[in-house]
Amino acid sequence: MRRKYLIKAAILLSLALLVFFWVRITWAAGVIKRVKGCVYRPDEMAFTFQSQPGDLRVKAAAYIPDFDVFYDELLPLLFKPVTEFEIFYFEGFYGDLGAELAQFKHLRRLAVCENLAEYPTEPEWKQFCTHLRTLDHLEELQIGGQNLSDAALQPLSGHAALKRLRISMGPGITPGIVECVRTMPSLEELVFEQPSAVRAWYEPGTQERFKAALPRVKVIFPG
Repeated sequence: MRRKYLIKAAILLSLALLVFFWVRITWAAGVIKRVKGCVYRPDEMAFTFQSQPGDLRVKAAAYIPDFDVFYDELLPLLFKPVTEFEIFYFEGFYGDLGAELAQFKHLRRLAVCENLAEYPTEPEWKQFCTHLRTLDHLEELQIGGQNLSDAALQPLSGHAALKRLRISMGPGITPGIVECVRTMPSLEELVFEQPSAVRAWYEPGTQERFKAALPRVKVIFPG
């Protein structure tokens, strides 16, 4: 009789674990699909999803050396949370991308860059950064866009975990961004990858004063 109960208990436990794993995988896959919908137009979804995954990457564990969506990498999500996400060369924001990514509470590294297109707009970037402020484990952020500005990055002020901030494109960013960056207590490195269109950066002493205002941060300007 006791053996019978143990067998039943084992079966119930196995079923419960299967349900838990199924719910976890389905949730993660659903968020990734919605993220995809936030950066690609609906009329491109079928092609992008089924034929070419595009430039979207999700990382659960080991480094993946390219930007495709690895659906077979969903299996590690049973045991490890999503810690990295990269999106490059998209057409704009067609939904609330920040809100979707904010569901991955364990994100440590995030890259969202579109250096050529006129979208996203400045308000869209600002909304995106507002959601990133809620990611308490985010240590590294690479961000870039034609309309990225001081105002768009302002919601990141005071981010406690951010250690490395890389701005791949932001022609409208001014030296005034230092007021935002200096409120990040853990920041160790700030990289500007592209030359700015703002003339104030090239006035004598501007870059030196900028670095002096951030004594604990390694600031790298484009060579």
